[in-house]
Amino acid sequence: MIRIVIAEDQGLLRGALASLLRLEDGIDIAGEAADGRTAVSMAEALRPDIVLMDVRIILGRQRYERTCARDPVFRRHAACGR
Repeated sequence: MIRIVIAEDQGLLRGALASLLRLEDGIDIAGEAADGRTAVSMAEALRPDIVLMDVRIILGRQRYERTCARDPVFRRHAACGR
């Protein structure tokens, strides 16, 4: 079983992701967070296998864009510009 915490500030998108992932065998949604602080607390407490996170809720929009511009590894994994 793969345990996932979803961190997304837009409730509709967070709920849709959770609903779709729940349809898959072997996936458990361990938690859902609407902000970065809650996401970090959940990750520490629940110890999921994956945290699916909108990185902008942690970094803030300007810092996110600066990091995307200068770091090719972050850019590849964070889907910058999408």
